[in-house]
Amino acid sequence: MTTRCEHPGRRVAVERDHPEYASQDIVYDKLGKSVLENAMAGYNVSLFAYGQTGAGKSYSIMGYGPDRGIVPMACDHRSDE
Repeated sequence: MTTRCEHPGRRVAVERDHPEYASQDIVYDKLGKSVLENAMAGYNVSLFAYGQTGAGKSYSIMGYGPDRGIVPMACDHRSDE
């Protein structure tokens, strides 16, 4: 299955059946939850996205459309506690 993400000026195809594919939920579970838990435990934390233009930094952090990113998921997780 190919998912197409429409962004102003470009279109990105993501193969969800690719063996290295990581959904927004997987990224949040593996990274975002621990950052949030450490912040709530009183540690200084930072989440830094680095990479080439068009690599998906903003998508990973904020998401797009129904695919929410790390920050919106962390806000929801925090408000659920």
